[in-house]
This record gives sequence, C-alpha cells and structure tokens, in this order.
Amino acid sequence: MVEVKVIQPYYDREQDKNMSVGNQFECTKERANLLTAFGVVSITSEKKKVKATAKKKK
Repeated sequence: MVEVKVIQPYYDREQDKNMSVGNQFECTKERANLLTAFGVVSITSEKKKVKATAKKKK
C-alpha cells in the first residue's frame, strides 16, 4: 500500500467522494501511479510488504 496526499481537488470515482487538497489516504501502488500521472496526488510514503513468519515452538 502507498500513502498519498491530494494536491489538486478531484472527484474520486473509486471512493465515490470529492477529494480536497491536503486529504491523505492509502491506496494500491497502481492506483497511486495513476493518480500521480493525472497530477492530483503526490506519494507521501510507501509501505513495504512484510512476510509473516511462523514462530518456532520451544
């Protein structure tokens, strides 16, 4: 997941709401790239996926 910040107001069809400048939300990397290409958001942080590991029993 990626955290993005709105830099240009727009209507988000996926979330079905108007997005105001300064709003922050999480979305997929693909969605963030699309919104960045349209110039309506900037990426603030990327969260890396961490694999869950099974703990060994003692």
